[in-house]
Amino acid sequence: MSDSDKYKYGGYNEVVSEVNTFLSPAASIKPLCSDKNRVAKLAFSIPKRSESIEKQSAKTQVKVDNDGDLVLPRKTENADLEELHLLIEYENSTSIEKVGLQVWRGAFLLADFLIHNQIKYAKDKRVLEVGSGTGLTAIVAAMYANLVTATDINDPTILKLLETNATGHNKKLINCGFEVKPLDFLDSNWSPELAERVNEADVILAADVVYHNDITTAFVHTLKKIVTSGTKSKDIFIAMEKRYIFTMDDLDSVSPMYAHFMDELDRILQVYPGCLEKSVKGDNGSTFNTTIQFVPNDYPQYFTYERTPQLILLHLKSSVN
Repeated sequence: MSDSDKYKYGGYNEVVSEVNTFLSPAASIKPLCSDKNRVAKLAFSIPKRSESIEKQSAKTQVKVDNDGDLVLPRKTENADLEELHLLIEYENSTSIEKVGLQVWRGAFLLADFLIHNQIKYAKDKRVLEVGSGTGLTAIVAAMYANLVTATDINDPTILKLLETNATGHNKKLINCGFEVKPLDFLDSNWSPELAERVNEADVILAADVVYHNDITTAFVHTLKKIVTSGTKSKDIFIAMEKRYIFTMDDLDSVSPMYAHFMDELDRILQVYPGCLEKSVKGDNGSTFNTTIQFVPNDYPQYFTYERTPQLILLHLKSSVN
């Protein structure tokens, strides 16, 4: 880690996710990848499959009292809900390079969005996630989708954990084809099979992949390649957290990673939230109309975590002209 990176991340060689305090350990479940890993049991309730999605908001929203503490519903209030459990094996702390081995808030936010919007953006869709990490969001998508392709950097430790969480710990939740493939933002040479999966995807997911300048720039270049690949319209959802630091230069708290991401969206894709529709030319000669907008975080919360105001969800939509 460079000196500048140490400054950005508070000078620590190890980072710990903020959601660890919300992860309930599954004492009876042994980790399958490494003895040093932990396994969390995530309980969440969704409307029964026979119930319409419109009824879910009042029944599933996680509530807080006047002090901001979570109010857990009584069993009698869950009569029309189906309670599920998702097992996630993860590391408690890692280096910056291995943050994919941890669980982050953005994955929960995006998983909540998919459950609430399952009919429009998940059911019977071909879904591809970049930077899948532990696979939480991809597994939720696989409850509804036609095919899920979960990707991350070509690191055996990360890919093994991703595969294990999906087909090892949560096989019963997955109701479609599920595959794990390497995709590195810093490597634009995709295998023919990966390129095919990107081209045929209806929905692209990314959660908490904005945490380092170089990786963020490479991620936006990857977004451009995804947008302009094939001849299919795509819905791309990007979840992130604005992390603030105080700098003497600004004499204020700023979010440099978020600002850098927004600058790169404008520079590389020529889009930013609220802008007019922009045209992007693909290598195959096709023109794609692109827009990006914030998604209000007012949809129900299914998983137990702190949904802070700093959590951001963006919808980048590309359609073939």
